[in-house]
Amino acid sequence: MAAKTYGRTALTGGTAGSLDEYDADNLNDGDRCMTVLSTGVYYIHRLNATSGAVESSPDVIKPDSGGGVSPYVGDKRWVLSSTGSLVISDLTASKPVFTDASKKLVSTGTLGVDQGGTGAVTLDDGGLVVGNTTGAVEVVAPGATTTILVGGGAATKPTWETVTGTGAPVKANTPTLVTPLLGTPTSGDLQNCTAAVEGTKGVSPLASDAESVTGTSDTVVVTPGNLTARLAAPGAIGGTTPAAGSFTTLGASGDVNVTGNLISAAGVIIDYVSVNDAARTNTTLSTDHIVGFIALTATRNYQISSEDIAQAGRVFIVKDEVGKAATFPITISTEGAETIDGAATISISSNYGAVYLYSNGSNLFIY
Repeated sequence: MAAKTYGRTALTGGTAGSLDEYDADNLNDGDRCMTVLSTGVYYIHRLNATSGAVESSPDVIKPDSGGGVSPYVGDKRWVLSSTGSLVISDLTASKPVFTDASKKLVSTGTLGVDQGGTGAVTLDDGGLVVGNTTGAVEVVAPGATTTILVGGGAATKPTWETVTGTGAPVKANTPTLVTPLLGTPTSGDLQNCTAAVEGTKGVSPLASDAESVTGTSDTVVVTPGNLTARLAAPGAIGGTTPAAGSFTTLGASGDVNVTGNLISAAGVIIDYVSVNDAARTNTTLSTDHIVGFIALTATRNYQISSEDIAQAGRVFIVKDEVGKAATFPITISTEGAETIDGAATISISSNYGAVYLYSNGSNLFIY
């Protein structure tokens, strides 16, 4: 019987298109088969009816069935003769060539955007091509010489809009622009114009520098000259007239109440008292805020007066600056029956120790 030649697209699997799908009873010694994979690699096998070799793809392929019975138990085997890669040359195409969903080469239709094409069959002469995500490009028809291109926003192609006024749009690199004459406005604000005097501009200055403080009119403006004059002599504050220029020091003998934030650009300095190996007791300590013991050779007492404790919000910080409090403790007490966190006294008994106290107007508390 003459040998037959077959074609397949896979080697094994026993499914449609695979080499081992052929029933062994229908195959004869010397039959050939060319299998071309999707990768372009091809295999040419020849059937050996008495091989009986162990299957080892791609060199030896055993039929999956024989006489309709699977698995096949006979000796027929497809034995590899040659293999390689397909190279096809001298092909021509009148349109772009690409692969379709079945991995076949096709040369028809338009080249899609995903293939680097436009997806369009024709384009208007003089038109503008506009992207359209993955779809075919959109085309904006050519515009007239008296129109300009105006964007349409996100996901919308631009449009040509007619230019208002007369004449063609200016195209020169350095066009000559003519400033229109506005005439005299009858209402609204006139800004960014030049004139010999303020009155021509529609702006009226203050009649005097004093009006920058005392004036109530909302139809006049403060000029740089007004501000310069007022800053040179700012006038009275709290009944006191300062010298010309800026303020450098503001003193107060009583309370200074601030309703907003108190901001210092140069830091804040508060009262500090140093105690040199002595007691500090039974006196009005109006200057005390930070108290540092700078020397200790014996136990020392720091007593806070009743008058100071009566000031709610007073704060005291007592510190062992010399590092001797473990040997010579600092005892903190009150002048009267006031307490410190409920106790009559407290002590700093660790080297470099510190205590932070505040008053609620009646007693002291550690914080």
